[in-house]
Amino acid sequence: MLRSMFLGALLLLLTGCWTSRPWFAASDGKPVIPDGHYRFVTGEMPGEGDLLSTHNGPDGSMAIDGGDQRLVAILVPLGKGDTHRHIVQLQRDDGVARNALFMLLDDSKGRYRLALLPCAKPWSERAEASGGSIVRDPQSAASCIFATRAALLAALTAVSKSASFDLELIPEAR
Repeated sequence: MLRSMFLGALLLLLTGCWTSRPWFAASDGKPVIPDGHYRFVTGEMPGEGDLLSTHNGPDGSMAIDGGDQRLVAILVPLGKGDTHRHIVQLQRDDGVARNALFMLLDDSKGRYRLALLPCAKPWSERAEASGGSIVRDPQSAASCIFATRAALLAALTAVSKSASFDLELIPEAR
C-alpha cells in the first residue's frame, strides 16, 4: 500500500479523472489551506488516514509532502459567486512537463474537503468537444483530458454544483 492515501489518489495523474495542461501559474494561486500537518481521510474510512504536511510558498503555490514524492498544488478561486470553492491544479514536483490533475476544494465551515471528478457523461462529452480526449484503461478509471482552459473551467464550474466532496484534510496537532 502506498504510504499516503492522498498520494495514492493523486496517482490518478497517470490513471484517471480530469487532466489538462497546467493552465495556472503559481502566481494565480491563493493560500487557502494553512501551513501545517493534516490527516487525509475519506468518507468511507473516517479517523484513518495518512499524515501530510503543507507549506504555502511565496510564489502562490502549495507544497505537499508525506509520501514518496513531493507534489505542488495551485489553488484558484472557482468563481466570484462562491468564495468557498476552489480549483486545485496538482502536479508532481519533479520538473517533468506533463498534464496536471484537477480537483475541487470546498473550504466552507473551516473544513478542507476535496472532490475527485469522474470522467463520465456529460463531462467526457465536454472534454471531447473541447478537442480533448478520453483515455480508457481497463486497469483503471477513464481520464478526461480537456484541450482548452475555457472548456475545463466551464466543466469545473458546472460539476461543482453536484460534486461529492468525499476526501478531507483534517488538521493534526504536532
